[in-house]
Amino acid sequence: MFTTTMSLDEMVEEARRDYREIYWRVKIAYDEFCKNYRTYRGEKRRMIHSMVEEKQARTKQHNTWKVYFRYLLEKSGKAFTIGIIYIPIYRESGTDYLYISVSRKEFQLNIMSAHFMQRYKERYLEYNHIDISGPNLITYYISHNVDRMPTYYIPKGWSEDDMKERCFTISSQGLSLVKFEHDYVLHITFLDQENLSRYKAMRYDEEKLWNLIKELQDVWEKREQGDGEVILLEKALYHKILSNPDSKKLFMSYVRRRKVGETPEVLKDYMKRAQIAWKELEDRAAHFENAWEHAERDLRPKTFWDKDDIKILRGSIELLKRLK
Repeated sequence: MFTTTMSLDEMVEEARRDYREIYWRVKIAYDEFCKNYRTYRGEKRRMIHSMVEEKQARTKQHNTWKVYFRYLLEKSGKAFTIGIIYIPIYRESGTDYLYISVSRKEFQLNIMSAHFMQRYKERYLEYNHIDISGPNLITYYISHNVDRMPTYYIPKGWSEDDMKERCFTISSQGLSLVKFEHDYVLHITFLDQENLSRYKAMRYDEEKLWNLIKELQDVWEKREQGDGEVILLEKALYHKILSNPDSKKLFMSYVRRRKVGETPEVLKDYMKRAQIAWKELEDRAAHFENAWEHAERDLRPKTFWDKDDIKILRGSIELLKRLK
């Protein structure tokens, strides 16, 4: 039986024993629930059925798990179901919730701390004037955050050291600080809307920079193929990318976010290669600017009567040849 004096490892083992005992009977009930909504081999979806189904499952360890199935329909028209078992752990500081998804075969316990649930209530529900409390709080969170996924983000005033063994997940509702282990996920806190806005702004800047870099790579390929018409575009792209003092930081952040979940060894190697790639970009930009200055100086009008020629020479074939 779960007790408030249990350590984290003891809670995980207790949940694992319960899960092994009740998994198949809960899974069979979940599959039956899903059949009422999903289309199988062209069969029509039956809609005469409750959108939510709740049960209880008691184990030999005298733990009573709540069983929760729900049918969800997104605005896009995509339909899906979720199935979980959860149990509250009452403490003096508040109520922790443990939940397990029955749609996955591998055991993974999610531990929603009382602190996390309180911050979620304050920073999302109350902020959006949504009145939900009690057991409905955990089912509401799970139902409306099925799109959450790991991401890279460091809040203002934090450092890389603060993120050791922890990371953020992002969903349509906000950012959550979590700790992933082999057989459990500890949900630590839910960030405020200010951090969400900052994260979205950072994502926008990262994507914008990444698109400029991809465009620059296309220009490099065209230059190698002998296309001299892209020379002015290349100059403009170097300026756009490197005129922002935070460009390198945004580039490394984008790369780091794409590799969330990798082992420390793989991540270290990937980030090292990213550093090399950025150095190559800076070197190519410096070489380009140096060649441009030399070419422009050599082609500068020597007399008053030649002053109009520079307008042509800036984009002329002669100038392009000098920038190889």
